[in-house]
Amino acid sequence: MDDIEKGLVDWGRRWRETQGPYEPLATRPRSRPNGWLQALQFGGFLVAAGGLVVAIVLLRAGPTPPINAFAGSANTSLVEVGDSVVAAGDLVANTNGSYALCSPESARPAIAPLLLPQCSQYSVAVMRIDPRHVPGWTSVSKGGGYAANVTVKGVWTGGGIAATAVVKTPSSALSPAPCGLDINGPVAPSGVQGESALRPLAAEIAAKPALYSGLWSGSLAGRSIPVVGLVVGQESQGAILRALYPYQLCIEPVQRSAAVLNGLTATLSVAHPEWSPSLDLPHNRVAIVVTVLDASTAKTLSSYSSTVYVSSLVETAP
Repeated sequence: MDDIEKGLVDWGRRWRETQGPYEPLATRPRSRPNGWLQALQFGGFLVAAGGLVVAIVLLRAGPTPPINAFAGSANTSLVEVGDSVVAAGDLVANTNGSYALCSPESARPAIAPLLLPQCSQYSVAVMRIDPRHVPGWTSVSKGGGYAANVTVKGVWTGGGIAATAVVKTPSSALSPAPCGLDINGPVAPSGVQGESALRPLAAEIAAKPALYSGLWSGSLAGRSIPVVGLVVGQESQGAILRALYPYQLCIEPVQRSAAVLNGLTATLSVAHPEWSPSLDLPHNRVAIVVTVLDASTAKTLSSYSSTVYVSSLVETAP
């Protein structure tokens, strides 16, 4: 993590510490959604603008939508029994001899400190595993074992994956900056100076949640640069942002402000806490996580199709 990315992370952490809990939206009056609010580690949001919670009306659930209705989602098709699938995460063996693949976020806190193979939240059963052929497999003294950062390939049975192969998951790079910049432009200072340079920019974004979606980290020529989400129609703010941060900066036009995204996140946290909703600033949506995007799950998600970024543990094979 370089100085700019570290500075963004630190500012995001400090901002979140100043925010109180969301007020449940069920207690607030609701209004008809605007036309532009059609019914996001790179979970990578770092500074979300403001802490406002806005009441949002979500469209009533209808028939199961085609998967391409989930605009920008990681998955591209529904998973049906017999489909070839892939799933990336941490593979664990339970003491009873069964195997499960956990999403990395839910597995490591459980297995690393306690040396007990288990998943704390998102997981899927995996059959036909031979640990001798699993890269990085580690047996533990209390029984079972695990392998971190692996991808299971196989066939979806409806209740799990019949594995055909397990391979090491390649590491992912930083999300690239979504706008073109002059690589030879001014580079931000490093160290304490770099963190100080970010303060005016972070303060401006956090103070105006109706104008910005937030601040996150992109990459340019192998180094991190700040990316700001600026609501369409507020382009005049670009000059202010560049004056506050006179270094390489990406300004990305977005449809949804931080006020809207925060409100939707709060709503989903109450209605569907099992989805672990969180801000996905690069996609300008609320990110949710499901185990598998089958027809039943897609029908439940139909109310939120174009405002959420769906990430599922099990996906159809490319």
